[in-house]
Amino acid sequence: MNRDVWAEISHGSILHNLSLIDRLSCHKGVIGVVKSDAYGHGAVEISRLLLDSGVKRLAVSGIDEGIRLRDAGIASPVLIMEYLRSGDLKEAFQHQLTPTANSLEMLNAVDELGKRLGRTLGVELRVDVDTSSMGFHYGQAGMLCEELAMLKHVNVGGIYAHIIAAYSGDREETENQLQSVRSFFEVINKAVKGQMDMHLFSSPGLLMNRRKISEAVRIGTMLYGIQSLQSQDISEIKPAMTIKSRIVAVNNYKHYNCCGYGFSGFSGEDAVIAVVGAGYRDLPVLSRIAEGSVLICGKRFKISGETFMNHFLVDITHSSGIGIGTEVVILGPDGDDNISAYEMAGKFGLGVERSEFPCLSGSFIKRVYTD
Repeated sequence: MNRDVWAEISHGSILHNLSLIDRLSCHKGVIGVVKSDAYGHGAVEISRLLLDSGVKRLAVSGIDEGIRLRDAGIASPVLIMEYLRSGDLKEAFQHQLTPTANSLEMLNAVDELGKRLGRTLGVELRVDVDTSSMGFHYGQAGMLCEELAMLKHVNVGGIYAHIIAAYSGDREETENQLQSVRSFFEVINKAVKGQMDMHLFSSPGLLMNRRKISEAVRIGTMLYGIQSLQSQDISEIKPAMTIKSRIVAVNNYKHYNCCGYGFSGFSGEDAVIAVVGAGYRDLPVLSRIAEGSVLICGKRFKISGETFMNHFLVDITHSSGIGIGTEVVILGPDGDDNISAYEMAGKFGLGVERSEFPCLSGSFIKRVYTD
């Protein structure tokens, strides 16, 4: 692993964000989403931090992520949000992970395996509100009640949905989707005669409906200080990840003609070029950079040319106090400036509303945790 590039993860920022989320959600409960290695922040470390700070439940994408948490000694309830194959169910029983049931076939498979093992497994039902995701249609509640009555090895502990309208900022459609899921919940909750839980909002929905929350919230991006939508105010949250490298060489050029592949970045003038010790081997997204910048000593400097496998170049002409060993901020704050994940996603041609940059960055490099 390259020693010249690392991610600093701030526990303090995550705890600040958690406290804000708790207030905005009216203390209804926070499910910490640690999928995709906690958005590149380190799933095991962040899960422990959240649980030590009062979070009771976690959510991941696939079963391998859940098993990793169990292998690390994390015993809290863990929801598997993505579809499980029937062959994965035995591991769900073994590790007491909570699968998402999004079809009658899945419920029957859980029940059949539970019968053979002589055990019961908790599941959560996912409701599909707009036919764009997996789950039961909200109009299937009556039929589903009849089916659930025959399942003896399935414990339905909760219902959730991905309220996709919140991502477009459409308040009317968001409310329509919420009402559909809440009606579904009322029917199922009466049928199972239990104390089921429901969680509907992720980060965009919470920001849209701050302090108007009546159920637990399922939060990922806000925990890490990542902006999901440009239109929403995130001024109160703090980014948790800063990606840094350092200058490993400084070169002086006369009549600087090119830098790297494609002879890009030429000026024809004298130039001082710093070599930064991070490349697309360390951060694959750097291979797609276009007109990017970094922060050095609190000031912006333009990346010159295309990125190499092990390094990239920065024009530091007319600057002073910069040399070998000087830290370079690729993502995060430095002085009064800040390079956000949202900005980076746009520069690299990524989907800025889907959090790719931290996910594609933090898991490839060394992480250092700070208070």
